[in-house]
Amino acid sequence: MSNGSRSQVPMSSPYLRERAWRIALLAGILLLVAGLYSHVLSFQFVYDDTNLILKNPRIHDWNGVFGAFSSAMWSFQQWTANAGFYRPITAMAQTTQWMLFGPEPMGFHASSLVLHLMLTSLVFGLALRLQ
Repeated sequence: MSNGSRSQVPMSSPYLRERAWRIALLAGILLLVAGLYSHVLSFQFVYDDTNLILKNPRIHDWNGVFGAFSSAMWSFQQWTANAGFYRPITAMAQTTQWMLFGPEPMGFHASSLVLHLMLTSLVFGLALRLQ
């Protein structure tokens, strides 16, 4: 022991080999997922993104976030004022993305990709615990 009271695990221990294998497997999965989904970074906004992101004044500044907790997501549109589509967390995420990236779709897609990779890591960790 070189560090007084700390015990050291030999580098060839089964624990370290197992841990290295799990880290390598997770890294491989994350690289695969990132590779499969990285093409979205060049995509534009589609379908309802134009209304929900580009034309939604509520997500263009922090003051609009508070309205997301008291009204439907589409209520800024006159024709859907009572649609009942309540998504305050989504509105907060979109406001944060708008403040960071502005109207550029690449920033929105990149943050979605990062979130996807984080959730992939969590599912991997959960699967290891359940085995």
